[in-house]
Amino acid sequence: MDLQKRIIFPKISFFLLLISTFLTPKTVFANQKYATIVNPIRSRDLWKVKTLSPIDNQYKIINDLQLKATWLIQDDVFSDQDLIKKLKDFDSNQEFGLFLEVSRSLTKKSRVYYPTETPWYSPKAVFLSAYDTKDRQKMIDQMVISFQKNFGYLPKSAGAWWIDSWTQQYLEKKYQITNLMIVADQKTTDNYGVWGQWWGYPYHPSPGNILTPGISPTVVIQWAQRDLAKAYQGAGPLVSNYSLQANDYLSLGLDFKHFQNLANQYINVNPLGQITVGLETGMESVGYESEYKKQLNWIKENQITSLTMGGFGDIYRTVYHNQNPQKIILGDWELTPEYRSNQLLTEKTTYNPNFSFKDKFVADKSEFLDRVLIPSADFKNINFWPYFLLFIPLLWWWSKNLIPILWLFILYLPIFRSFYSSGWKVFFGPSFGNLISIQILILILGSILVTKINQKYKINWSSWFSVWFFNFIVFTARFSIIDGRKYLGFLIDNFRFIGITIGSGINFINQDLTDYIAATMLKFNQNWIWGDWYTWLIIYPLIEISLVLLINKYFPKKIRYVLSFLSVFFIVYLFNLSPLSIK
Repeated sequence: MDLQKRIIFPKISFFLLLISTFLTPKTVFANQKYATIVNPIRSRDLWKVKTLSPIDNQYKIINDLQLKATWLIQDDVFSDQDLIKKLKDFDSNQEFGLFLEVSRSLTKKSRVYYPTETPWYSPKAVFLSAYDTKDRQKMIDQMVISFQKNFGYLPKSAGAWWIDSWTQQYLEKKYQITNLMIVADQKTTDNYGVWGQWWGYPYHPSPGNILTPGISPTVVIQWAQRDLAKAYQGAGPLVSNYSLQANDYLSLGLDFKHFQNLANQYINVNPLGQITVGLETGMESVGYESEYKKQLNWIKENQITSLTMGGFGDIYRTVYHNQNPQKIILGDWELTPEYRSNQLLTEKTTYNPNFSFKDKFVADKSEFLDRVLIPSADFKNINFWPYFLLFIPLLWWWSKNLIPILWLFILYLPIFRSFYSSGWKVFFGPSFGNLISIQILILILGSILVTKINQKYKINWSSWFSVWFFNFIVFTARFSIIDGRKYLGFLIDNFRFIGITIGSGINFINQDLTDYIAATMLKFNQNWIWGDWYTWLIIYPLIEISLVLLINKYFPKKIRYVLSFLSVFFIVYLFNLSPLSIK
């Protein structure tokens, strides 16, 4: 071929390619359809059948169809070595994750108080949100340690019917657990009211609220996705049981056609459809195996791709480029990052990523879990910054002595630790209207008063700090009478008691107490200080300053230095206090 022909042929080829580009219709990617099979596993003590047959039956159905599934394991299961051995024999298509339900056994291992005489399924016992954030951290760490000890790696997925935003962020940031499952919207079923998230469709949550679509890399899927209309109006199981879960719809007298029709609505969402299918092993799974098998056969026959929670999370992040889609149409539902709406049901929920529920900050001890997104108009976010910090250098320059100012700061540390966030006022001390103004006034006026006292009486720095040792004794001491013997001492943690017993002699004691006894021991009630304005503004500082003067006059310097060093325990104690109130 000569040079001229070699030049002409590429030109013709390029011309034909250009024409074909304009004439060929744009490629439309086919709808991707996924089923996430999830089976929560609790202790066999709660199973209807105590043998391993329930999990054998459930796994056999999955394994015969060569499907992928996720098994979420509650912490009590790790002490059942027969059950753990069974799980370890599963094929490589199976994923294991954490089922984040709290039990008395878990709290004991984590050294956390458990609410006695409370049903295990009560919201104030079973959810992590029922415990303060420090105790949540202990229990999550314990669950992860148990998981890693048994499986040799960290979990990627976790679930519970409710997961608070503090827990969601802790799982994500510390353990990179970025695939979560919570219950789909229901108003009152099981004493759980969860309402306002995207209707049955997966999403990235807001860091401050797991029900609000946001920027977190975590992907949330929903358990028991509901009927698009029938599950909306009304309350209780008669409404929420219009779901994909076998035991739910069968209890309403519905048949497999209900599952097919509802599943098709979720599966056929473009560009990505998803359903969550599963049964609670040993509980709802017993007696519903045949319906469960129908569901999984339907998934297989319709060529719906089964994925683990971790696998689906990866797909979701890939399809939507690590962010929520701008709009999803699911039946009459319109789901966007800003709102969800349904004209047929006259519903519109506007999302505010700055709004959080109370359980982000404090433990929720309620018998009913009330997690309903409020209308945006009812939300008032208050900007907060610790402006009082700006005045410390000025006061230091004025007084030429930082010690009295630091002393005052520690005296009112619960007030200075208080803040506004996510629409809430969080108080570690007294609660009042304008926190910022109170913090500034206390720092300025208090520093002037304490500095004048310091100048008049020429108080040594060690006297100022020694007083905190006595505060530590008062604030942390415990007392109780058990079987006629008096117990006086300290709780080193929630259970470990060190002190003396009085009765038929005095004896030293260093041992764990039962959770019930430890929780009911008498202790100093901080509300005595923070409950009334005159106690924290007048009586409390008056007592503390009087103690400083007495220590300065009567205590030798060496003793004051030792007490000053020991006072660090009280400062650490104050920094570890949980919020007293929120409004």
